[in-house]
Amino acid sequence: MAVLHFSQCIAMPPFFENTGVRVLALCLGPTDTALLENLAPKAYDLKVGQFMMAFVESQNVVYQKPESAVKVLVDMYKTGPPASFWLSLDNKPGQNITPTIDRAFKDFENLLMPSKLKLETSEGDCTYFLKMAKWEVQGKTFLITGGASGLGALYAETFLKNGAKSVALLDIAVETGKATTERLNNTFGNKVIFLKCDVSKEEDIVSAWDAVLAQFKQIDVIINNAGIMVDTPNMWRTASDVNWQGLVSFSLKGISHMRKDEGGAGGTIINISSTAALGKPGALPVYSGSKMAVLHFGQCLTMEPFYDLTGIRILTKCLGATDTPLLHNLDARAYDPKAGKALVETVKTDGVIFQKPESAAAASLYMFQNGAPGSVWLVNNNNPAKDITPVIDSAYAAFEKVMME
Repeated sequence: MAVLHFSQCIAMPPFFENTGVRVLALCLGPTDTALLENLAPKAYDLKVGQFMMAFVESQNVVYQKPESAVKVLVDMYKTGPPASFWLSLDNKPGQNITPTIDRAFKDFENLLMPSKLKLETSEGDCTYFLKMAKWEVQGKTFLITGGASGLGALYAETFLKNGAKSVALLDIAVETGKATTERLNNTFGNKVIFLKCDVSKEEDIVSAWDAVLAQFKQIDVIINNAGIMVDTPNMWRTASDVNWQGLVSFSLKGISHMRKDEGGAGGTIINISSTAALGKPGALPVYSGSKMAVLHFGQCLTMEPFYDLTGIRILTKCLGATDTPLLHNLDARAYDPKAGKALVETVKTDGVIFQKPESAAAASLYMFQNGAPGSVWLVNNNNPAKDITPVIDSAYAAFEKVMME
């Protein structure tokens, strides 16, 4: 999905008109290559891999011939209009599935339009459900990446106010992180530690993880908050490592530590996606693709029987534009200066609301206390948190239907 969404964003008009470059994406079905040999050990977890193999065998999945896939690629090249998406599956002719993809993303984009978003909860309802919450903050130990300042620090403060036992803040901003830790400890007692950690570097992740466990013995909640929004040629790879690779690393470490079927106590992992995964910001295709990867990662990870086996709840938050430094100097963050200027103009013209960090933090607390395993939430425009899982599921059901036709 990251590749598909990157392609969608970068190909937004007037990209082809300006550049003459045609972007096409091929959704390749199971193909008889070495990639699909010995599947079970390739999964992140052997139990899941064995379950996947049993499913593949029970469904009599057709592995198309490589020659068939190549023919689809050639036909797509010959006939595909700019920004089109194609399916190669079951040795069938290539199918242009752009209309299906576009309809799904239109539904996503409607979520971001206040006039079309019918909230099912008023502020009064939110208060009621907070009192009746199924998931308790009390006594839990939190690990928060990107926790030195901004939303990360606000998450820490919010959960401490609601009874968190302890919090580990991880960040590269050492002095700021130490100051935040001191401030929180002065308010809540010595419940907070700070560790320097660059989440784009696996050695930093391993070191910080081990240090947190040495201090607290147990981690109940991980908030993968660290993020960079810079698509420029000299920074996009680092940004992808932070937004995606680091998040995956902490998630997998959390699963190994928390899973009940291997002696853990269960827990919650909150992964921060973005409304950029739901819309198509043409100036930020790398960032948007990485945030779609986060969303789809959560969906795939939580497929049954994940929660029943592990007791680990995965929540995905699509965070809207928030008044933090991440959104300063927007034009300089785009992959292309012209696209950056167009983005700034769009933000001005559309009157985009930069929600208050405090609103985003409060909505995150509500999501934590009420979110079902595998659910996806929208936190946008200073509104209460909204469970958008049905809309996401409907879109993916449409994608799956295409593969069954």
